[in-house]
Parts: sequence; C-alpha cells; structure tokens
Amino acid sequence: SDDTTSSTTIGLNDDAVKIYPTGQRDTALPTTGAVARFTADRQSFVIRPVDFLGNPTTDTNYTVELLPGTSGILREDGQPAFSGSLSSGYIWQFQVSTLVDNTPPRMTSVIPADGGSFAPNVIVQMNFNEPIDPTSAAGVVGSGGTGFSNIEIAADPLAGGATVRPSGEYKISNQYKTIEFVSDLSCGTNSCGRTVYCLPSESSVSVIAHAATLSDTPPLAFFTSSGYDGITDIAGNSLDGNGNSTAEGRGADDYGWTFATQMDPNLDAPRIRSTLPLSGASNIPVDQAPQAVYDSVLQSSTVNSDNVYISTNEPASSADTFWWSVRQEVLTPDGTVAAPGDPTTQERVSINHRLYVPADDAGGGTPIYQPTMLSGIQNIYQNCFNPASSDSCAGSPNCCDEHSQTAACAAPTPLP
Repeated sequence: SDDTTSSTTIGLNDDAVKIYPTGQRDTALPTTGAVARFTADRQSFVIRPVDFLGNPTTDTNYTVELLPGTSGILREDGQPAFSGSLSSGYIWQFQVSTLVDNTPPRMTSVIPADGGSFAPNVIVQMNFNEPIDPTSAAGVVGSGGTGFSNIEIAADPLAGGATVRPSGEYKISNQYKTIEFVSDLSCGTNSCGRTVYCLPSESSVSVIAHAATLSDTPPLAFFTSSGYDGITDIAGNSLDGNGNSTAEGRGADDYGWTFATQMDPNLDAPRIRSTLPLSGASNIPVDQAPQAVYDSVLQSSTVNSDNVYISTNEPASSADTFWWSVRQEVLTPDGTVAAPGDPTTQERVSINHRLYVPADDAGGGTPIYQPTMLSGIQNIYQNCFNPASSDSCAGSPNCCDEHSQTAACAAPTPLP
C-alpha cells in the first residue's frame, strides 16, 4: 500500500520470515498462518499468528528468522535489508508459556498534565504499563485530522474561534511503552539547529486515546483488515482507559485529558542531575544498570541506542557479545515513578546490558565501561542536550567524567 497515513495489513511472506517451534523449521508458519501489519513509516512490523502459539500444557520455545538476500526482506528501494555484519539475516528466540494474556494495558502517566498550562512546543506523551501494539498507536495525521484516528487531538483558541485538529505524527518508543505526538507546525530551531514544532498557541487542547472495539472474547479487541480502531497491547487486548482492570471498549474505556498552551516556547536545555554509578567508581555489581536522572522529562523517541550507549575496552573475544538496551521512567519531583495525575518534572534513563566482565576474568587488564549520552537527546520541549551538562559540570560543550572539554569524550583503550 502507498497509504502513508495509516497502517497496512498483509499476509505473512513465509519466504522472508520463518516462525517455528525451535528445532522444527519444517513446521514454520505459512502465509495463511499469520498476518503482518506495519506502521506508516514502515519501520515497525507486527506479525500476528492466526492461532495462538504454543500449547496449553507445556512451555514452547520458538525461533524467528528474518532472511537475507534478494529473496528475503528488502528495503523500500528493492535492496536487501541486511548487509555487513548482518548479511546472514537476523535470528532470535523466545519462549511461549501455557498462559494467555488477558490483562488490558493501562496508562501510567501523560504529559502535559491534565489541567496545566504549557509552552506550545511541548510534546504530547503517553506512557503505558506494558508494550503497546505499534500499529494501533502510531500513525500520521493529515490536514484537518484525516488519517490516523486512534488518538485524537483538538485545539480550541482561548480567545474563541474554530477548533483546530493539528496535523503531525504519533511515534512509539521506549520499548513500545511510550507514544508521542509531534505536530508538523514549525516554530523555530533548538540549540542543535533542529526544527522545533508547536501545537496551536494560546489554546485549550484536548487529547482522547481511544480504546478499541471489543471482539466476542474480551479483553481482545476486534481485528479487521484495517487493524484495530483503538489502542491495544501486543497481545491484542484493548486499552483499559478508566483503570478498573476491565476492558470496556471504544467510547466507554477511552482515556482523555485537557491542558492549555501559552504564547511563548520553552527554550531551556535539559541537564543531568545525578548519575549511578558515579564517574570513576569501581567494584560495582556486574549487573548494575547505569542511570542518569535529567532535570526535565525527555522526548522519548530521542532516547535511543543512537544517542545512549556504552563503550567498553573488553577484549575483542567478549566485546562482540556486549549488548545494551535503553529504558526510561518519568519521575515525580521526589524521584518516584509517576502515576496517572502525578506531577512530572524529571526522568531517569537506564541502560540494561549484558553482565560486565569481572576484573579477574579480563586476562590481567581492567575492564572499563563508559556510558555516553549525546546531544541528540531532547526534552519534552524539543530542546536538545547541548551543552551536555550536569549539576556539577557546565559542559563546553561536552562533559567527560564530570570535566568540561571542547573535544569529544575518548573511548577506553581496548584490552588485548
């Protein structure tokens, strides 16, 4: 489909994607055994089996293969999607339990807060307690509110006048737990030279996140060739918008709130308040996740593995196995994880990772790990992390081990 404002549902291409009980490749799901659905930007894909995976009596391991080459997965330009170190494709495994997920997702926090007044360059952000189906929550809104409609935003001028339905895009991030809306109305640039986008200023803005129409077996939502008509989790359970632990369907279980926008934008860059572990710390637990607490809520879609990562000097034999993933938590002023209705003033970024190599196992050297956060990170007002500063380091424009410097931070020298 060439429709860039909505998701598309197609049959599974079983020549390019193999899904099977581990060790039983010849039983891989056929084209008719699953449907594939993808977001408008063609970057997130959901493969939904027609029947439940596994069985009701024993846990079952599954393997997924994304195949390479001209007969495998292709980019939009027709070239193979996998190249370089991934030229052989991508394989992963997971385990299916005997239990069916019958718990609907719920909202944990929203930004801007209900009833507040905010600068017009604020991002609309919704955080959930579990991963959300990206095809139910991400999409493009065209002129006049056309296109994606599972979430709707309307702005009424405070001085009176016609309602405006901002055009823009809903994006999903934070391991599929955060949805953000960014309008396409440009209103300036930030300190990194990137365009900043605004909601209509001096307006009362209402947001409605729709639950999905229920199927005959709730909390599962009704799925059609056009997908879901509301937000669901990755198991297909409809949003529990009123938080009563029961899915009640579109209309009855929507989640809505209202806030106001001001005239002038917020131009304050984010900064780090604290880190864990401290710079130069040693003898830390091998499973400790590095953390940084920022003085403002961040634009979730910018907190990714391009802008947040760990460098290490581990020997090549183990460095190739070092993985990490980024997690975010919106916090209240006292540092607790925000719940619906709580004030939200800061954010904690954590980097989960493979276990560190203990010094005794490094062949005589000392393994060093260097968490790095780049200026690509932006806060909820789209101001970038530039200068890269903290409460104890001004940043000029970089902070390396809590020391200001103009040059980029040097990566640790690899061990032999």
